[in-house]
Amino acid sequence: MHTQFGWNENQFQSIAWQASERAMGMMSSAMNIRISKFVTKTLPVGHIMERRESWKESFCPRCGCDEETPQHVIQCNDKDARTIVKKSLAKFEKILCRLHTEKTLQLQLLKHVSEWITIGEIQLSASSLIPFQKQYHLGWTHFMEGRIHESFQTYMDSYYKKIGNKKTGEIWVSVVIQSIWTHIFNPMWEHRNKAVHAKEIKGKLSREVLNLNYTVRDLYQKAQDTQLLFQDRHLLEEKLSQLLKSPTGRKRGWISSMQIALRECQKTIDAENLQMRNAMRRFCETGTCLNTPLTSCSYCPPHQNRKYRVSQRSSQARRMKSLLQISQKRHRSENINAEQSRVRKKIKRNPYRKKPSMYMHRKRKFQTLPTIQERWEMEEHVKKKAI
Repeated sequence: MHTQFGWNENQFQSIAWQASERAMGMMSSAMNIRISKFVTKTLPVGHIMERRESWKESFCPRCGCDEETPQHVIQCNDKDARTIVKKSLAKFEKILCRLHTEKTLQLQLLKHVSEWITIGEIQLSASSLIPFQKQYHLGWTHFMEGRIHESFQTYMDSYYKKIGNKKTGEIWVSVVIQSIWTHIFNPMWEHRNKAVHAKEIKGKLSREVLNLNYTVRDLYQKAQDTQLLFQDRHLLEEKLSQLLKSPTGRKRGWISSMQIALRECQKTIDAENLQMRNAMRRFCETGTCLNTPLTSCSYCPPHQNRKYRVSQRSSQARRMKSLLQISQKRHRSENINAEQSRVRKKIKRNPYRKKPSMYMHRKRKFQTLPTIQERWEMEEHVKKKAI
């Protein structure tokens, strides 16, 4: 902010930041997002939308001014906007009366705010109070954006102590900031948005309709210059005059489908160009153009006739067949070796391994059946005992 507005450290510290933070906390999250864009001058107005290349022009949709800025949203000279400003100033005066503001401060504040909205400049007089003089050096655009000088806070603190009121100057400044944002800026912004998104305003087309018509004309001309694919040529069956008279939803659908069609057409053109480049490269390297048909080849030299090219291709086919036969033999030998290895593994296994019993689930003492060798040993042991 120091570099953006050219402030000193004393000027930066002289602003009532805690009061502005308190005012942001008194509003909803959606309103906070809107106000933060207004304060940082990133609202989607004509000047910023033209810089982002989403709009072609930056004029005001209400009064027709050449350039629409966040400051112009409140200072617009449209008749309907002027009536909204009068109503909002009346509400602002009622809020100042509720806060028990000093009469001289209240009158001068209403005068300066109305002058900034109508003229854009404020003229100080000898009778103006000290807070207004200090705010004049900072700038009244900062006052409307919520950056108010601390002198207002100290002035109202001393006044409330004289009266015996429990309110503080910080509360007064925070409520003033909130009322400026909610009762002056917000209704003007909503009125501006209605003018932008409406079809017609006082017999003239709105900004949204004008931008759609511009894009439709541009895409229609591009489609006529390029040769579209067969499946996308139905988009040009309707005349341009009929498209411009159609509703906004149909225009948006036509624009999206035409953009896809132009993209696909460009892809096919790029593929054809790449194929031609490869063919020319092959011709420069080998002297033949194998991609051309067998009957006629204007790029090949005259001694390489059709019979030569046929024999060359037949030799290539023989080589491919021989390579396939070799690969098949290798696969067969690999399969035979794999089967032999499996048989050897089976033979190498222990023939006297313990096999799982079918009575394992009963949890007996011997969970596995005896092997042949164990049976033979048991029979010999029984015979010895009998003897």
